[in-house]
Amino acid sequence: MNINKRARVLFRCDANADVGMGHLMRCHGLGRGLIREGCDVMMCGPSAALAQHSPGMEYQHWLPREWESIPAEAEHLASLVCAWSIDLVVVDDYRANEEFQRCLHDLGIKQLHFVPPQVTSVYAEVAVCTNPLALLRDYRDVMKVEGGEFLAGPAYAILRDEFDAVDPGRPRQALKNLLITFGGGDDRGAIAFALSTLDDPMFASLKVRVVSGGSNPRNGSNQALADQLKHIQIEYIIQPDSMAVLLCLADLALMAAGTTCYEAARCGVPMLLVSIADNQTSQAEAFERLGCAAYLGTSILLTASVLRSALAALMVNTDELQRMSVAAGKAVDGLGVRRVITAIAGHIGLN
Repeated sequence: MNINKRARVLFRCDANADVGMGHLMRCHGLGRGLIREGCDVMMCGPSAALAQHSPGMEYQHWLPREWESIPAEAEHLASLVCAWSIDLVVVDDYRANEEFQRCLHDLGIKQLHFVPPQVTSVYAEVAVCTNPLALLRDYRDVMKVEGGEFLAGPAYAILRDEFDAVDPGRPRQALKNLLITFGGGDDRGAIAFALSTLDDPMFASLKVRVVSGGSNPRNGSNQALADQLKHIQIEYIIQPDSMAVLLCLADLALMAAGTTCYEAARCGVPMLLVSIADNQTSQAEAFERLGCAAYLGTSILLTASVLRSALAALMVNTDELQRMSVAAGKAVDGLGVRRVITAIAGHIGLN
């Protein structure tokens, strides 16, 4: 991408059991891409314990930090930029609002921000919104920095490099393997609800894999529940070595509408989506609009009958399963890291 080999990029990321690991995984994906282009990368924010979620990463610095206030965080980040000679700050933290961006912009700090589709003003050189809903809106007036770029839609989805070699070409023609995942953090009771609901003779033929993050505080109780089920057998996997392998084995994913949606789509996996956080609703609706998912609603309001009906319908209607699979494979092509780095290269210097 011709990025200056001396370029240094600082990530400011929000990740923990409560908000999940999606932001951190996205930063890792972009960070690896930048390292391959000769950049140095640093991380600020997540706890040191979460370094285990970054095998193979080469952050020159990892600085845990609790968020205090917008002025305090902007001042702290500015001090790191000065101390570490940072060329670009990548922010994956929705608390870093317009005021925060303006503080850094006024100090001459170049920024890339991951933003929600409803954003109204961005004071950064690059803004990224991968939500398919962003394709329906013109963001030219949103960018307040001269020459700023708004990268909208799944074409800019940041995936981990294990998805580079994935071939989504296998349309799912029968539902035999079900993958259940609700992110890497606290699943908020969604896994237990799903397992209890699906413990029914009508689903006995399914091979069910549950994937959970190591920081999910409910893993113990979930595993105990899985061992007590009468009609379905569960393989409960914590912190898998390769999410890509597991998704490629799946014929359908029952999952939260977080960043893993893009990974599932890359693998051509149809989705039954549930939102376990407010910011997941628009993304779930957008993926449903693309034709690769069915949105079942929020985890709080979802009923057992709705979940059973949706799953049973796809066991019978294999044409619909295949249609969703084909649509998923077309939604995300896996080139997002390359496209985002190309945009970055235009702002931090070329060889």
